Amino acid sequence: MRKIDKVMAQLKFHPVRRARVKRHLSVTNLANLSGVSRNTICAIERRERTPLPLTLGRLSNALEVDVEELVDEEKPKEKLAVK
Repeated sequence: MRKIDKVMAQLKFHPVRRARVKRHLSVTNLANLSGVSRNTICAIERRERTPLPLTLGRLSNALEVDVEELVDEEKPKEKLAVK
């Protein structure tokens, strides 16, 4: 495992972000390649949104990785209720 991969794994980055950075792609580049909006990619990377299977498929094709590599094991962030 390369040093950058170890560091990113320790920092608990979302797998989509790890794959994107590993391929030296910006969010905009990934959005253009995958057809997934920048806002959606950012929300997935921040764990504010859980990607649909179709979205994971598009991202995995654009990133040239298996879908399984993009599945996040961490729980998504909980939204705070404002009263």
